[in-house]
Amino acid sequence: MKLIYSTASGILFICLAYVSALGQIVTTNPAFPTEDQPVVITFNASGTALQNTSEDVYAHTGVIIAEEDMSSGNWSYVIAPWTTNIPKARLTSLGNNLWQLSIDDIRQYYGVPSSVERIYQIALVFRTASRSAQTANIYVDLYTDPVNIRFTEPFVTALNPLIARQGNEILIEAVGNSQFGTLSSITLFAGEDELVTVNDSDTLRYTYSVESSGRADFRVVAEDEGFVAEDGFYLMVNPDLTDISLPAGMLDGINYHDGDDTRVTLSLYAPYKEFVYVIGDFNDWELSEEFFMNRDFINPDSVRYWITLENLEPGREYGYQYFIDAQIRIGDPYTEKVLDPWHDNEIIQRGVYPGLIPYPTGKTVQPVSVLQTAREPYVWQVTDFEPPHPDKLVIYELLIRDFLDDRSYSTLADTLDYLKTLGINAIELMPINQFEGNLSWGYNPSFFFAPDKYYGPRDQLKRFVDEAHKRGMAVILDMVWNHSFGQSPLLRMYFDSQNNRPAANNPWYMNQIFPDNQGMQFGYKFDHGSPAFREFMKRANLHWIQEYKIDGFRFDLTKGFTTTIFSGSNNFGSSYDQERVDNLQRVADEIWEVNPDAYVILEHLADNSEETVLANYGMLLWGNLNHQYNEATMGYSSDLRWGLYKHRGWAEPNLITYMESHDEQRLMWKNIQFGNINESIGYNTRELSTALNRMKTAAAIFFTQPGPKMIWQFGELGYDYGLGEDGRGRTEVMP
Repeated sequence: MKLIYSTASGILFICLAYVSALGQIVTTNPAFPTEDQPVVITFNASGTALQNTSEDVYAHTGVIIAEEDMSSGNWSYVIAPWTTNIPKARLTSLGNNLWQLSIDDIRQYYGVPSSVERIYQIALVFRTASRSAQTANIYVDLYTDPVNIRFTEPFVTALNPLIARQGNEILIEAVGNSQFGTLSSITLFAGEDELVTVNDSDTLRYTYSVESSGRADFRVVAEDEGFVAEDGFYLMVNPDLTDISLPAGMLDGINYHDGDDTRVTLSLYAPYKEFVYVIGDFNDWELSEEFFMNRDFINPDSVRYWITLENLEPGREYGYQYFIDAQIRIGDPYTEKVLDPWHDNEIIQRGVYPGLIPYPTGKTVQPVSVLQTAREPYVWQVTDFEPPHPDKLVIYELLIRDFLDDRSYSTLADTLDYLKTLGINAIELMPINQFEGNLSWGYNPSFFFAPDKYYGPRDQLKRFVDEAHKRGMAVILDMVWNHSFGQSPLLRMYFDSQNNRPAANNPWYMNQIFPDNQGMQFGYKFDHGSPAFREFMKRANLHWIQEYKIDGFRFDLTKGFTTTIFSGSNNFGSSYDQERVDNLQRVADEIWEVNPDAYVILEHLADNSEETVLANYGMLLWGNLNHQYNEATMGYSSDLRWGLYKHRGWAEPNLITYMESHDEQRLMWKNIQFGNINESIGYNTRELSTALNRMKTAAAIFFTQPGPKMIWQFGELGYDYGLGEDGRGRTEVMP
């Protein structure tokens, strides 16, 4: 909702207030808190992931000190790290799912110095002591104006309208305050029509009868001593739902029309949903009957909502989302470009993505998808690339974030000659499809068709592939199909917030948590038995091959490509699983039908009985020889035979052995830390020159073994920085 504060002479200040944050979940005393007075915040856990929790509840909390950061993730003066429970952040239980946090002095509580001119909001996430359950971000406005007003009924979610039906009776309540005493008047309007005025009161109540379809705008105006404050919301009565089949040839996602760059057809697979609107730059992010989507109902499990947008400007980028069942806003799962409300500013400041359209701040929340007709096509220079034979692969595993100072596709393309001189003939990129945050390894994917903008525009990615192909080098993409985390639109459409897991009717995810299943303990697990998920995965895989000429995939954690729940001694899922074998063979066949030469590489690390079947089917499998080679480089006895495909009983040399990958400790670091010392002959493998020479010897053995090989970035330099106490996610120190 928009609050407009004014005097009789004009507008003084405009800010955004999100009613949901102060609605049923959180209330404050006083109702209009200011930064120079105590405030008591009451949290109602009913209907949240913390409902009926037996644990203590803590506030992870900071403040917003800039108007442009209001209701964003840009918090300041956070009182403690996410993992730390401190006494002053612990809420007091009032019983009946009510919890209370008292703050006597806001600036002192948060340690905000006097040099900070203003605190705009208190930012909170309430979580259990174990961090097993949490709320979304919650923002409490701090007021500065002499007169304030806001609607307290009806409760509506941030920026969303109230969805009603004809004949409904709607209770409307507004509460205000004035520093001069009681408000002199409060007036409620529907459009330009005055509905009611109350005098000498801080509260207005009115019952509104919904008599017509479409949109009705409400605003409330409070006045006292020449000061005026306003608040507003709008009500929407949905038009009748039209059941009509999706036009022939249209797929889920964005469908461009050949020969007509003013039209786009959008389709969203959304069974069990009641209605969907499309909102975006083309309708100023507000609901209207014109953008109410048609429904294609085949059966309860097969429902699509679709619409054809008209009168688009050719070549213009439009941000858009789907607004589902009055409360969910998601970007299109099939979008090829995402606007991120939390992290795009950093990308713009780095200058790595020229011309990036801004996120529509204040008009919507959550990631936004982008469509664009008449997009200038990339002109490929290499159209007849022949990838290296699988058994001749020398793969360089690479994380763009840590490999290059400017972290861009463009510079990576200009660095290929260096890799070529090493004898590399394939680049394996750690995940580059849209992931959560900016500084990430990429194993927290959110949108599966969109290259992450942190590394630059998509055409620069295509140029990198083109330049690699010019040099006879293949490009392999690391893809995550075991899991995602909370920002995936497929998850957010059907999420059980009370139990913090996918809803039972989610078409793409398993709705179980696996406490004894380490092999599936990453994020929310995809349902590899679901036809909806299988189709989504197939389309995404083929998209990267056809649109970006990717030469193959390394699939992360393929032990999870099953619905089998592992436990006990097999809790890492290593035992033979026929369902998993069938799924992987199906995925490989789908890829090979489009590109028979595509590499299908598995990070499987399961029992040899299962890996043998997959290898003999034509897939390549990671072979982790980190321990064996490191024992050798440190000067201890070791057996390297597990790196030979024949020793495993395989018919084909489809074992990609490696001494290091992104998951293991560096060989050189362990050489220097733990290498063998023979004092009797004066030989010390911990000495730098000796350790490096042993690495050279290991490489001579490693690269002369038959079959494909992989090295992890900087391994060619004897890289000796360890993973570090801060974990694998830190940015690497570049040599």
